Amino acid sequence: MTFARRFRAALVAAIATWACGCLQPADRNQHSAAIVGGISDPNHRYVVAVGYSGGAFCSGTVISKHTVLTAGHCIGGVTKVYFGPTVSGATTVDVVQQVRDPMYADICDNDATYDLGILKLAQAAPTQAAPLLRATLDNTARYVGPSWVWVGYGDTGAGGFGRRRVATFPITLVGPAPGRGSLCMIPETLIYAQTAGRSTCNGDSGGPSFWVGGGVEYEAGVTSSGDNSCMLDASQQRSDQPYINQFIQAHIDSFEGGDPCRSDGVCNESCNTGGQLGDPDCAANHCGADGICAEACVAPRDPDCAALDSSNCGDNGVCDLSCASDPDCDRQCGADGNCIPGCATPDPDCGPGAADAGLDD
Repeated sequence: MTFARRFRAALVAAIATWACGCLQPADRNQHSAAIVGGISDPNHRYVVAVGYSGGAFCSGTVISKHTVLTAGHCIGGVTKVYFGPTVSGATTVDVVQQVRDPMYADICDNDATYDLGILKLAQAAPTQAAPLLRATLDNTARYVGPSWVWVGYGDTGAGGFGRRRVATFPITLVGPAPGRGSLCMIPETLIYAQTAGRSTCNGDSGGPSFWVGGGVEYEAGVTSSGDNSCMLDASQQRSDQPYINQFIQAHIDSFEGGDPCRSDGVCNESCNTGGQLGDPDCAANHCGADGICAEACVAPRDPDCAALDSSNCGDNGVCDLSCASDPDCDRQCGADGNCIPGCATPDPDCGPGAADAGLDD
């Protein structure tokens, strides 16, 4: 059984325990590590833990002021979202509405399709929102080959569920494709990733997989399932343009009440005040030193966000040019749509006629 499905059974048990008044923490997976091959991550502030008053059991992403995107199999009993690098001591915001994609369905081998869920917060999130990938994924070199960024709060063998972690690794393909690894089939709704030593695990469900283009990380997938050992492979439910159209956007529009600063694919510059990005659709406009911190600008890091950040010098998907050595900068020195100054061999994305990493289909 994949970790997504095993977790769902544990979640049902946890809710039943809650109802009887004998509250227990949510499921604590016994597998080896969360975000396998990753490191602790204090800086992806728009990635959150999802759960109830007794603890968290899934991950998610703030995608608009009052809107969190998570996995469909996490929906049920969600009453709290936890903001912070650890669940312990985190700021919490109540959830007033939770919706699972009506197309959600089990497929063979206990995996799922249309595995999306969306949460309405009782008050505005105390973080910026992450931009969505408003383009359509495909199996071209634009998406398959470059490293993506994966974040979640899943179980760690040393410390249990509840610490945000990040890893970088590429996707293998975008469905549809025949089954491989732990999946008996890969429908067009799923992204498949298989990288030795790096993966997602229990509790990372609902967390984001970010594609990086033009220096900006865009949420393109939601962690859905993987193999029992969390070491072989994993699948992500797509959250790119077809799924924005099919499910996500209508709920953003409803939850945000027509707010012109909501995530809607249109940049409203009047929303970006107080040195902070208020409209996630404007991120690509503010990756330089212009007085506006755009936290989604990661390749290289927006210098205006330096005051907020802990160290980005590890392998966390953020190329920080202030570091003496950062593996993310070395990795992104190729022709991947992200201009990294100071590469040993000049980055072709920085020169005249550089490849366009825009989001036009």
